[in-house]
Amino acid sequence: MAKTHDEVDNPYEMLAAAIVKQALDDYVRYYRIKVRRRNAMRHYSYILDKHITSCERFFKSEWAMMLTDMDLPRIAEMIRREVEKNERQNEQNKVCGQSATGKRMF
Repeated sequence: MAKTHDEVDNPYEMLAAAIVKQALDDYVRYYRIKVRRRNAMRHYSYILDKHITSCERFFKSEWAMMLTDMDLPRIAEMIRREVEKNERQNEQNKVCGQSATGKRMF
């Protein structure tokens, strides 16, 4: 049985979702690296800041608003909080001699 027009996935909606997902994935990756390497070389930090700022600008852009109804700036804030929380937990685990899985390293 053939699918009706409503049942076929709209390729434009799929593309829009893929663009937004990639931007969010990039943001998570860049922000996680920045938090982990707070004391890294200035040049490296500068490059990360440029990528993070670029993602944040996209999240607030008219184009992003056309692609999705999600509140991307709010999601970015939630990502920042989650990454920082996870990194604090990882640091505490290292101090306590535990791995990221919570098992003792020694």
